Amino acid sequence: MKKMTTLVLAMLMVLSMIAGTAAGNGSITINNAEDGHTYTIYKMFDLQSYNAQAGTYSYTITAAWREFVETGYGKDFFEISATGNYVTEKGSISSDDVPMLAKEALKYAEEKDIAPVATLPQGNSYTASSLDLGYYLVDSSLGTLCGLTTTNPNATVNEKNAVPTITKKVLEDANRNEKADEGEVWGESNTAGIGDSVLYTTTIHAKKGAVGYKLHDQMTKGLTFTNGSIVVKVGNEALTEGADYTVAYDVACTAEAHNTSSATTACDFVITFTESFLDDISSDVEILVTYEATVNENATIAMPEENATMLQYGDHAFTNWAITKTRNYAFEVVKVDKDGNTLSGARFELYDAKTGGNKIPLVETATGVYRVATDAEANAENFTSAIIEVGEATINGLDNIKYYLDETKAPNGYNKLSDRVTVDLTGGSLLSSDEKEVKVVNRAGTLLPATGGMGTTVFYLLGGIMVVLAFVLLVTKKRVGNKA
Repeated sequence: MKKMTTLVLAMLMVLSMIAGTAAGNGSITINNAEDGHTYTIYKMFDLQSYNAQAGTYSYTITAAWREFVETGYGKDFFEISATGNYVTEKGSISSDDVPMLAKEALKYAEEKDIAPVATLPQGNSYTASSLDLGYYLVDSSLGTLCGLTTTNPNATVNEKNAVPTITKKVLEDANRNEKADEGEVWGESNTAGIGDSVLYTTTIHAKKGAVGYKLHDQMTKGLTFTNGSIVVKVGNEALTEGADYTVAYDVACTAEAHNTSSATTACDFVITFTESFLDDISSDVEILVTYEATVNENATIAMPEENATMLQYGDHAFTNWAITKTRNYAFEVVKVDKDGNTLSGARFELYDAKTGGNKIPLVETATGVYRVATDAEANAENFTSAIIEVGEATINGLDNIKYYLDETKAPNGYNKLSDRVTVDLTGGSLLSSDEKEVKVVNRAGTLLPATGGMGTTVFYLLGGIMVVLAFVLLVTKKRVGNKA
């Protein structure tokens, strides 16, 4: 009988070799087992007899695995004798062959619906006892296979798999205008106004032997995923959609598929990495996924808009959800006189610069309430930006930059402002609830002389006096003449 020592040693599975026959039962213990994960054990071959000191083992094929060895993936590694159903190595199985052999064996077991002989569930002792002596395939729900081993009578499998993790970041987009010198800032939160594009990255810290990787992504209603924005890379090399991964959009998944306790929920997209791509991962590697979203008209200042990402891997295992938060800001503007009394009738437009610059397109959503228009709204035919009417008004959907109010009409009887009013949102919203609202002061003009006013009366009075003086002078001259 030919030795199978090469395969066994390559997997580093057999720690105890005891000379004897195959009578009795054995056990498999998982060393370094990961809490919260399940280990499943399949029997491939029966161990008829062995001599541990000589390193010789006599195996026979089980009925369920005959096809795998005769015509399946295993045909390049094993052969079955013409009589007795004995299984021997075909040539020499290298350590490089073993991971793929184990992976293909697991695939075969799943396709043929072969029942495992033991399952070590989450939280239990990771030892399977009372096993018939044989050659076993051990699978881990972590996604990478534990491997192959022989019970003679006891075997230990070393769990070398590591849990994949993800890191999620969002770009602070307010590095423009007066903040352009700050450069790019990535973090777990950012600020953006309605209509602004938001850039995200998710890094998958993939592990050797990766299986079943699916990246789920969800956005709250104030964010709109940008179709066609997904780019997937390993290092500087872009992966190919279709060959290396596929993308499904607007995916409705059960709570179980999302590892949540909530009801059926939807993902904006799910990226599924192909088996051929995952099979090529021979060492730990980082997969970088980049994509964009736009802040839409549903964004509120009360709660940040969230983007959540989770990696599904292995046999229904999940990472925790990684979440980024995007906030937008608002301000209230109040028109007052020099004594602080509220004035009505003023009109303003909003700009992004102290002079010149771009006018911010606005939509009035309720009386005295405005928000930044979306690109679709602003680019629509016959769109006209709303004019801010003050007394009191609130403007929503803004970024954390400086804005500028340009007064186009002052309240009746008051002078229009000659300069734009600065609204600084770099420190957050400016709202009356925080006593931070923007107060704009207008001063009243003075009354000038006009027809029918006091100026005309003075002229009439002076004219009357001059007439009287002329009359007195005339009478006096006549009297003097008569006396002469």
